[in-house]
Amino acid sequence: MVEGRDWRGAAPGGPGRVRRQVTGRPGRGRRGTGRGAGSSRWPGRDLVPALARALGTRPWLMRRAGAVVRADTWLHRLTRGRLGLVTLAGLPWLRLSSRGRRTGLTRENNLLYLPRGDDLVLTASNWGRRRDPAWAHNLRAHPDTTVAIRGATVPVRAREVHGREYDELWAELLEFWPGYAMERAAAGRRLPIFVLTRGD
Repeated sequence: MVEGRDWRGAAPGGPGRVRRQVTGRPGRGRRGTGRGAGSSRWPGRDLVPALARALGTRPWLMRRAGAVVRADTWLHRLTRGRLGLVTLAGLPWLRLSSRGRRTGLTRENNLLYLPRGDDLVLTASNWGRRRDPAWAHNLRAHPDTTVAIRGATVPVRAREVHGREYDELWAELLEFWPGYAMERAAAGRRLPIFVLTRGD
């Protein structure tokens, strides 16, 4: 860690500084589950807005995934990365950079994440499609990469989880974002889970 800078590498008090996001009624915090739940240095763990959680379980939204992704990409370009549909919904999101496993080119994806202790958890739901998203294959081939969160770029190392750890994280993810159950049913596959750990 660089002296005089916060744990994410952004200068304390600077543009990249993270503040915990709190939404919902005062005094009605969400109970965490599992190891590390409820105590995270990353923003967004506290609450997912009720409206966003409700929309996330609606099949019509999943069926319009293509339009949602295009609108999100357009909004990001228009605001130079400051805003997106996920941001407007009050959800924690990051921009993942991954190296193409075949082309070697850098790809970027805006993704919902679950903060867990010092780690970030990603679910390769791909909006309920039957195949894993390209970024999941890219992380398997090239696990060392970066994520951008609120103006700060952070080096991370990705690790796909299996077995008991997968089951524990899946339970946390369903509490965090119930829509994953609908997406898994639509996809007819086990949704891969990746844990991103802060790199050097």
